[in-house]
Amino acid sequence: MLGSLQHTLKSFLLPTCTRYLCAGKVHTVNKSQQSYQYAIDRVKTYDYESYLIILLGAKKWRYPMFVLHAYNVELSLILELAADARTLAGRFAFWTDVLNGVYSDTPPYDHPVVQELTTLHKLNLINSQQSQNSLFNMLTSRKKVSQVTHFETLDQLERYSEHTKSSLLYLLLNMSGESSIDTDHVASHVGRCYGLITALRSTPYLASKNQLLLPQDLLSKHKVSQSDVLRMKNNVKEVVFEMASVAHVHLQKTQKLMEKLPKNTRQYFLLTAICNNQLELLRKCDFNLHDPLFLKKNPMLPWHLWRAKRKL
Repeated sequence: MLGSLQHTLKSFLLPTCTRYLCAGKVHTVNKSQQSYQYAIDRVKTYDYESYLIILLGAKKWRYPMFVLHAYNVELSLILELAADARTLAGRFAFWTDVLNGVYSDTPPYDHPVVQELTTLHKLNLINSQQSQNSLFNMLTSRKKVSQVTHFETLDQLERYSEHTKSSLLYLLLNMSGESSIDTDHVASHVGRCYGLITALRSTPYLASKNQLLLPQDLLSKHKVSQSDVLRMKNNVKEVVFEMASVAHVHLQKTQKLMEKLPKNTRQYFLLTAICNNQLELLRKCDFNLHDPLFLKKNPMLPWHLWRAKRKL
């Protein structure tokens, strides 16, 4: 059964010539197979959960969403790949030039993701003011984070999560014509919830590199040091529990708001299934971030997401 599902997921990938509905018209998009495949591969390698969610989403939005998520991946890798402050500044300058160039019809670099962003611009898929704000927020929020060693408060981490993960949902809602006060409210809560969960999941790895995403106000409140986090000593579980509780509140608000949305709109928020799964898993692990069960990749994730989609 799982093998059959994986075969079905693979068949979802669009061919070189992609047809989809946009603003009431059917467009045929001729694009470089190489640059589009690059975008798909980047998402599959660095953001597998989003890769599956995109495949399970509406076919007509797979192409633009793979491109936008590939852009997000490129931004997320800046901090990891930059060897020094000069390289870091150069990479942020590169993507700032890219966005300015795309919107002025003069893309400055021959990069696969730049090529595809330019295509989205020509198709008028990312040209609204809200879409432009989302793309720039994804960049500027990461640039600000690169200039500090940690988040001072939980609220800062939540706002960062909204500017990164929620922005991708805002872009999808805007392209699909589903953007409204209600759907944007849901997107905000989903992004904040997922961002907090991501911060928790990445903690063991980052702590081993002397880095932390856990907010300083919670660490101070529970008298937790970086070495405590690395060894899960003292009151680290209290910090994890408090962050997970806030994430759960966002998830509950999301689920309540989604009840008012049409079924075809709820499909855009399949990310809630991952949030729910991770929070439940964290509870089973007694909020121990180093528990092997919590760190282990879920081989049944495609199946779980497929089932979750049917229930939306």
